[in-house]
Amino acid sequence: MKRRQRLLALGLLLGLVLATTELQAKREAPSLEGTVNINTATLEELRRLPGVGQVKAERIISYRQKRKFKKPAEIRRIKGIGAKMFKRLQPYISVSGQTTLRRGRR
Repeated sequence: MKRRQRLLALGLLLGLVLATTELQAKREAPSLEGTVNINTATLEELRRLPGVGQVKAERIISYRQKRKFKKPAEIRRIKGIGAKMFKRLQPYISVSGQTTLRRGRR
């Protein structure tokens, strides 16, 4: 019986370690430099932003066709972009100027 409990505990511990490692890897964003103008960026330029895939990029473009973003915080109006995601995006988005976002050096 004790052996079974030890094996179960070891399995749970191993699962926790693997899950933690996987979460940490997902959180580590690639090193980026520059900004993306969310009013003029192409679909591909928007997809360079951490956590922005095809669907969110399309939603941003659809939104801005109706009205321009006046300030970066307005991106929170896009479905799927809440406070946490905005905090992650904020250093990389602007509402004017050129899109200059690129991978930085590590």
